[in-house]
Amino acid sequence: MPEHYAAFERRDSWGTAARHPGARQLLSVAACWATGLPLLRAGAVLHLLASFFLLCSLAKRLAWLQRRLPVLASLHARAMLFACGFHCVRVLGRREPGARVFVSNHVSHCDILVAIAVARLPAFIAKDGVRRVPVVGRIASAMDCVFVHREREPANSGAPSGAAAAVLARLSALHAPGRTARSLWVFPEGTTTNNDFLLPFKTGAFLSGDAVQPVVLRYGGRRGFSPAYESIEAVRSLLLLLSQWSNQVEVLLLPLYRPSDEERASPALYAAGVRAVMLSAGGLQPSELTLADKRAYHAALREAMRSKQA
Repeated sequence: MPEHYAAFERRDSWGTAARHPGARQLLSVAACWATGLPLLRAGAVLHLLASFFLLCSLAKRLAWLQRRLPVLASLHARAMLFACGFHCVRVLGRREPGARVFVSNHVSHCDILVAIAVARLPAFIAKDGVRRVPVVGRIASAMDCVFVHREREPANSGAPSGAAAAVLARLSALHAPGRTARSLWVFPEGTTTNNDFLLPFKTGAFLSGDAVQPVVLRYGGRRGFSPAYESIEAVRSLLLLLSQWSNQVEVLLLPLYRPSDEERASPALYAAGVRAVMLSAGGLQPSELTLADKRAYHAALREAMRSKQA
């Protein structure tokens, strides 16, 4: 594959699309399954997901439970991470007292659990189709997620339209008198990478000019299986995650970023400033690729696989 797609290439010992493991990787997975650990983990995850679903459903009807839901959600998230092999979530830095918007790189499906564990049930930006997914849609609604049509949101657009308008409305709710709104956790790249790169930021989270707290998520796994969800099928990713003895994640909470007057006037400039801080602090590499490039890479991968099978 061309080096152009470096941000979406798998960088662990399982090879392209996690389809080319070595003998050592296969032996480790076989040993793990011989203990029955993946099945125990899967059962624990399903049990915790069902419990959280029940909590979210009841919280819609019980005000006292709604008030306690962030703490309960954080405990559930940490338990689910433990069940997935993340025995310790290492947090560097601290959550700033004035932080209402968190801006993070996007690597894995596990990012959501990490965010809930660290920020106690923030709301997320989710594509509109998520609300129609059984169980997950109900949980997302209970978490006050902002549902948007991802395809309609142009990158680096300064105009509050489409998805950006929905995000701006939620940011305004954070300041509305007499209202309590959840903090917002945003993945401004709009898609996942292999945890080595940082893509251009969409500007929705920066339109209001509010200060944000940048967060860098760093996963281990280069010598084994990486939880990065860049070019691997969802089911394969989950199975291999559960089949690894342990997984690692580190959360780097950076200082609150307060935009300058120039950045408030230009959301694109503000987004670039936050991205520069995250690139430097997280040891990430800049990439100008987008979701469209990722889809092109996936199409090229599928074509390459078909050619090999022919």
